[in-house]
This record gives sequence, C-alpha cells and structure tokens, in this order.
Amino acid sequence: MRCNHCMKEINTKAKFCPYCGKALISEAEKASPKKKRSKKAFVISGIAVILIAALVTGWIFVLKPFLDDQQSTNEFSSTEVQKLRDSLAQTVSAGYYHTVGLKKDGTVAVAEFKDRGNRGNYDVEDWKDIVAVSGGCDHIVGLKNDGMVVATGFNEFGQCDVGDWKDIIAISAGYIHTVGLKADGTVVATKITDDLEDDYGQCDVSGWTDIVAVSAGGEHTIGLKKDGTVVATGNKDYGQCDVSGWKDIVAVSAGYDHTVGLKSDGTVVATNYIGDSEYYDGRCDVSDWKDIVAVSAGNFHTIGLKSDGTVVATKYIDASVPYFGQCDISGWTDIVAVAAGRFHTVGLKSDGTVVTTKDNHGDQCDVSGWTDIKQPANR
Repeated sequence: MRCNHCMKEINTKAKFCPYCGKALISEAEKASPKKKRSKKAFVISGIAVILIAALVTGWIFVLKPFLDDQQSTNEFSSTEVQKLRDSLAQTVSAGYYHTVGLKKDGTVAVAEFKDRGNRGNYDVEDWKDIVAVSGGCDHIVGLKNDGMVVATGFNEFGQCDVGDWKDIIAISAGYIHTVGLKADGTVVATKITDDLEDDYGQCDVSGWTDIVAVSAGGEHTIGLKKDGTVVATGNKDYGQCDVSGWKDIVAVSAGYDHTVGLKSDGTVVATNYIGDSEYYDGRCDVSDWKDIVAVSAGNFHTIGLKSDGTVVATKYIDASVPYFGQCDISGWTDIVAVAAGRFHTVGLKSDGTVVTTKDNHGDQCDVSGWTDIKQPANR
C-alpha cells in the first residue's frame, strides 16, 4: 500500500507509516466517507424532489384557485358563467328583414330578404363554434365558444365593430348598435360612429355592473341586474326606459320602442306610454298573460311562450301600421323558443325545426328546410 501522507510504498499492515510516522488509512476507510456522502446526497435530493412536488401540487390545487378567487371577486365563478351563458344563448333570432338559426354543430343558417342591396348578403358560411346568435336591423352577430364575437352585414354606424371584444357571455343586436354582456357582469356596446339624430345614448352602458342579461332595442338598451331589477339607457320618448320600478324580473326584451319583462311568477310587464290614450298602442297588453317562460318584443308586437309550448301575442292596434300576420301563432304547439322581428315571428320546435308566421315579407320566413337547430339550455 502507499502512505497517504508521504506517498511512499509500504509493504506492511501497520497502522502507522515507518517513514513519516503518521496514521495510515485503508482503502475501505477511504471509500467509506464517499459512500456516506453519496447516500446523504441521494437522501437530500429525494427530499428536495418531494418538497418541489408538494409545492407545485399546492399551487395548482390550493394557492392558485385562492388567488384567482381573490382577484376575481367581482366575477362569476366559471361554473356560473357557463350556466348563465347557456341560459342566455339565443338559438333563433328574428331581425328586421332576416331570420337567424344556430345549428347544433355551431354553424349558422340565415333566411333573408334578398332584394336589399348592400344591406343584406350576410356572410356566415365560415362561422364556427358559435354558441349564440342575434339579428339586428341590417346586421347579425354571433358569440363564439371562446367569448369572442363575430358580425356581418351593414356596418355604416359601427354596429359590427366587435372584433376586439373578449370574455362575452351574451349578445344582442339592436337597430344600429350591438351590446355584449361580459363574464364580470359589466356591459360593452358598439359606438355609433356617425353623428346621427338616432344616437340617443343607447350605447352608454359603461357604468353598468351586476348585469345578468341584456337586450338591444331600436334606440335603447335594457339590462337585467342580479337582484331582479332593470336598468335602461337610450331613447325615452315613448316610455320604453320606464323600468325603474320593476322587480322580480328574470328576463327582458327590448322592442323598437317598447320594453317587456318576464317576472319570476310567470307574469309579464311592459312599458310604452301605458295609460296614455294618445300613444297607447296595444303592444303592451300583457297584464293577463300567465305561465309564461320566455318573451320577445318586436317592432309592432310582443310574443310570449307558455310553459305548455303554446304561444301568445299582442300587437299594435293602429290601422295605419301595416300588419303582415306577425301575431298569427294560435296554432303553434311544441315550441321551445320564440323571436319577434319587425314584421314576422319565429318559433323553434323541440325537434329542431322552425316555424314562422304565414306572411313572408322579404323571404325571411323561408325556414321550412331548417333542421337540427340547437335547443335552448333552459328547455
């Protein structure tokens, strides 16, 4: 062996070197500390791995959800958002001169008045992953599964400027504006880009909070709050925004210049100069409606869906207003959703087919071939 101090060769089993007199260390003793160090390092490494795994697991399952909740106290939970989005989703919508249907596969069908020049020709062929649709006067909007919004049609007033919207859970297309409900209960609206007399402030929704449903009318916008009360902005000339006293409301619909609200007990309220003989027009004759599960306000009529799948309607009674049969729904049965347009009404049946009122003013009632239209979540 060799002395580990003076490095001289020693042919002995002595414990001390005969040259330098220092204690000798055997090969086994030399290796022992190394093995001990290796074992100790292995144990330390194992403990470190376990601690890192515990920290990662704690972050994923405990700390991150807690921090997310702390940062999102004004937002709905993901489960609530999904449930609310599904319950609000329109699967059929009646515009002024068109009808829109959302198919089960997330694509969209349109029936439209074909002789309207640049105000028609809606391009929805490439739309995919759509979860809700809404038709305005000359435009159509679609809500995508990722919370983004797409739009097509006439855009002179900015009603299709929705490309940068995010986190949207419900949409509504009005006469020349579009409204979106966000997951945090706030509301966005397109800005009317032209300086028009038609700008009545219907897009002034920036201060709204705790909103759970929205509806865009002719020149006004309605918002339903969590507590069942209702807010409104826009044209007030015809009493369409007189909703401050409404309570226990579960759904709202804004017509051209009237507003309808569904109460939790299945009755309906409406506003449009009620009681004033000079302006009273019959669209708000809903006081005797019962067992209603959905409402839709059109231009000159109001539609109510009953719990038994039948439909009720009331219309403008002034003879000077043209009537195209938009209230001829007495024979409808097995209906799960309704939509009131300008001069027509649409009903979605439980088998995914669609019916419309008999007058086809502009081809918007050509829906006889539609199948597989998506059912509303609440039906």
